[in-house]
Amino acid sequence: MSGSQWAGVAHCGALSSVPDTETSRSAGPRRARPALRPSTIVQRLDSPGKDSNLDNKIAHAILLSLLCGACGGATPAPPEHREAMEQGSAAGARAGSELPAHVRRAFEQELEPQHVHPIESKDGKLRARLEASSQPTVTRSDEAYMLVAPLAGAPLRCFAWDGRMDPANTIRSLVSMTLEASKSSGTLNGYQFEALASGLAGSIPYLYARALYTQAQDKGGDKLGQIQYLVAGGDVFSVGCVHDHPGLRTTFVRIAKGLVTSMESSLRGEEAGLRYREVFLIDSTGPFNGFAVASLNKKDDGGSMEWGFESTLMLGASQTLVAVDIVSWKRSNRNGEIVEARFLKNLNGNTDYDLTLEASKAGYGVKGSLKSKAYQTSLELDDPLLDVVRVQALIRKKVLKEGQQLSVAQYVPNANPSATVTMSMRRLERPQGQWNTHMQIADIAQKARLDAQGMLERAQLPLGPITLEVKRGWLHGTL
Repeated sequence: MSGSQWAGVAHCGALSSVPDTETSRSAGPRRARPALRPSTIVQRLDSPGKDSNLDNKIAHAILLSLLCGACGGATPAPPEHREAMEQGSAAGARAGSELPAHVRRAFEQELEPQHVHPIESKDGKLRARLEASSQPTVTRSDEAYMLVAPLAGAPLRCFAWDGRMDPANTIRSLVSMTLEASKSSGTLNGYQFEALASGLAGSIPYLYARALYTQAQDKGGDKLGQIQYLVAGGDVFSVGCVHDHPGLRTTFVRIAKGLVTSMESSLRGEEAGLRYREVFLIDSTGPFNGFAVASLNKKDDGGSMEWGFESTLMLGASQTLVAVDIVSWKRSNRNGEIVEARFLKNLNGNTDYDLTLEASKAGYGVKGSLKSKAYQTSLELDDPLLDVVRVQALIRKKVLKEGQQLSVAQYVPNANPSATVTMSMRRLERPQGQWNTHMQIADIAQKARLDAQGMLERAQLPLGPITLEVKRGWLHGTL
């Protein structure tokens, strides 16, 4: 996005806020209220990536737990404190009795459903509906459509992009251009994230972030404000919304999801032509959330094409967001053997890797860029890498029908760009609650639940002090 287009997203000097002081009913002076302490909402965490071993474990676990609908992505190491997300998931009352009553009331306010307005751009390419108190305005730049509508006295700003944007890095950019820019300029005293989340608007996955901030007042005391972000990543369009106003947490998500689902029909046509499309939501007991999307279609020559992308957000040191977006595609022949693939990872706005894998007589060749340097290696394998259709067939035959253990090699560059990793899977003789399958990825054991077709429904990964959970949110078709 161009600088001029972002200029109106959340003007540094116009962040809506609630004074953290209130005038006494008597003629006496203002009564200062204690400022909201960072520890009451989100604990600060160590910088991610210091524990490279944990980072590699996450890389193995997330990716291959999605093997039954594999996307080809992985995630950075998550934060360490369970309490942080438990605090962040609560509403305004979670800020506690430290806040004055009038501030708590402001952060608890919601709006009844507003009138839903039809929207159409001048070029006729954008058709959607947006809930607002009056008709939204629509403008177009070279990069995107911008929609602006009044919401509780502060503008709701949404952007609609053609094609798939990187949801995690888009939120990080919005934060950089609003909160971080305001703090650097001295407009804000500071900010802290209260919640990170992922979800679905119909069949479209989204990421959500909410932050509180404080502004100094000329006459002393602080003003407390809130800003919310939601970015949805579709295959043929993407939507991002920002609102700077206390409260309206349910209202903002409802309106943003309504906008996304009103544009969902454009995806339906594409999804109808796919053999398979699946969305997984990624959650954890720490401030770490995301989603992964996998889709597949058969080719005329009997082979298949797989596409996938994964987006994750986590809270790092000093209230910084770590954003990861990974895109992949794989082409296989009629025997279910992968003949070429490409993997791209966007880490905090920079290309972490862009690698192409191609089959050769000796195995596979890998080339491209890795951490801004040219990279090339070869994989000498006894057997070719298999596509997701072949893997699913093996799961049904070996794991479900014959009760055997299955081991499958996969190329996951985020785990190891120079070698394959192995996943093993076996059915439990006695299900443990909701779990019916044991999966082993490198040295990580995880619980999983497969459906009757052998497709992954849910997986749980205990990793030290935290637990990651991957669960199916949407499924179209079958493998």
